[in-house]
Amino acid sequence: MLRSPIGACLRVKWDFSIEFVPVHPQHDLSEPFETVEYWYESKEWVRYRPRCIRSSGAGKISYKITYDPEDHPELAGRDISWGISRIVIDRNSSSVLVRWEDAKNPDDSGPGRGKLVEQGERVRANTRPAIRNQSQLRSLLLDTDRVCAITGEHTQSALECVHIVAVENDGFETDRNAILLRADLHCLYDSGSFDISTNGTIVNVSPNLSEDYRTLLKGKRIDINLASRVSSSLAQRRVEAR
Repeated sequence: MLRSPIGACLRVKWDFSIEFVPVHPQHDLSEPFETVEYWYESKEWVRYRPRCIRSSGAGKISYKITYDPEDHPELAGRDISWGISRIVIDRNSSSVLVRWEDAKNPDDSGPGRGKLVEQGERVRANTRPAIRNQSQLRSLLLDTDRVCAITGEHTQSALECVHIVAVENDGFETDRNAILLRADLHCLYDSGSFDISTNGTIVNVSPNLSEDYRTLLKGKRIDINLASRVSSSLAQRRVEAR
């Protein structure tokens, strides 16, 4: 069974996929607002950046989430349904109603099965669940981020899922605490040979690194959207390093 790769959220089962949506009655909307979806048939993850409007009243919270192809140029040409997802959560019973309104084909509109899921238990290092969860998280990042956050390297066998806050330090197995790095840079990052600021700039490069590595890292900055996604984990890591 798939664990939520984004922490506490709403899990929605559609006919051909399962989607994790960062809405929860106990939490404010996350910024940036992103959902991730796992396609059963192709066994791949897709990341969306929809627009979300939240309203509340009469003990219920309503969300109108709009998925627009113009906001996702990287998905052009893919067989994807675009439209509006409407979600209603009852604050008292935590029951959830979900309905999809397809923009192109009304026959594809219909209900989904929604369930609120909490942040999964923190997984101890060196356990089989940790290995399974990290494998799922790496799969998500390979399907959505695709490349090394620093170098742009895209050879999958050379890329590793890197936790910003280590699992043994209570870091979570979610995409808000993970990036893809080339294997050698993963080792250097874990050893503290460089750091990443909350705005994504590479900082604190160790003078003990070779000239080649210092040149590689000089002036580098990870993608601004990626930095925004993992900013809270970057901030937590820097606090723990003091």
